[in-house]
Amino acid sequence: MKKITVVMAFAGIIGLAVSCKKEANESEVNNISTTYKAFVIDWTADWCNPCGQNAVPAMAAALKNYQYQIVGVSLHKKDGIVANYDITDKLKEAFDLAGTPQFVVGAESLQAGSVSIDGKIKTQLGANGQAYCGIGVSKKIDGNTVKVNYNLKFFKDYADGAKVLFIAIENHIPGTQTGNPSLKEHNEVARAGDFSSIVTGAISKGASFEGSIDLPLPADVVNKDNIEVVAVVFNNGITAHLNANSTATH
Repeated sequence: MKKITVVMAFAGIIGLAVSCKKEANESEVNNISTTYKAFVIDWTADWCNPCGQNAVPAMAAALKNYQYQIVGVSLHKKDGIVANYDITDKLKEAFDLAGTPQFVVGAESLQAGSVSIDGKIKTQLGANGQAYCGIGVSKKIDGNTVKVNYNLKFFKDYADGAKVLFIAIENHIPGTQTGNPSLKEHNEVARAGDFSSIVTGAISKGASFEGSIDLPLPADVVNKDNIEVVAVVFNNGITAHLNANSTATH
């Protein structure tokens, strides 16, 4: 279930406007910042030897070296950690992912484990001193559903519309990794998600959009206390990444 409220700073913005009522005990949406955060997907599996040797260490290094500057998601092919999820299929198709391991940095896919991942992150950060937009996000676990509230604000004019990817990720999942015997748990594991088209036309500087979305959790979640939410803003064609945020602290 999705609820969207559109605050239109200028006429001509195309959007869907409905009421969004917040619950009294709901977590507050975190701050909307003009700072850009890069977005990284690690396309991986626990049975994948090169994933363990190259991709998992590369992802861990990126999260450490670019703390507070990137938002990361580990997207697992069906393995001992995850089952088949709709969001996995959608992201695989959106970014033309094939065999594991691979990375997505921003909206560009590349081979995992290469030195280019670090360069791609630096390029993304260097090209976006002030983001086109900021997004605040909050989560509340209600039974087997993650209730997400968000607030999106544009700091610059943008011509290509906006689409937001919401992903529920789980941390601290016990499990081994082929190719990396020292790894005893998995983090940033995508469990559920959804794309929501916020605006299909041009967006004016100052426009803001807020709303809510429910993400049903799958049965194989280990600990709902370790669930966080990632929100990633793309253009409608998913060819450009505008910003990202997370309820996690890194």
